[in-house]
Amino acid sequence: MFLSVLDREEKDAFINLLYNVVKIDGRITKEGQAYIETYAVEMGLDKVKEDAYVNTNEELIEQFLTSSKKNQKVIYIELIGLRFSDCMNGDEEAFLDLLATELLISDEETTEITQWVREIL
Repeated sequence: MFLSVLDREEKDAFINLLYNVVKIDGRITKEGQAYIETYAVEMGLDKVKEDAYVNTNEELIEQFLTSSKKNQKVIYIELIGLRFSDCMNGDEEAFLDLLATELLISDEETTEITQWVREIL
């Protein structure tokens, strides 16, 4: 939806984060890979390969802390959209909570974002 506002480093970090999130349970489903490829196309990235993305979630969160607040919210919004695609399980949900906390997105904001994304999807 809004990923075009991210710079190249943020786009790569977002794809890395997607790989980490969709394989939190140890594997990437065909559906998860399709979502990643769709996001990559939306961001104008060449064909992405999982082995090129090796950063941990903690490293990626650290990187996103240097992003603008607007870009942090874009990343969070996109992950909430992925959540509603039924591509996430409980461990992935817990990561979303951690990400919101680390990016200082308040509970009120997460509720508003979640409701907004649910309405537009």
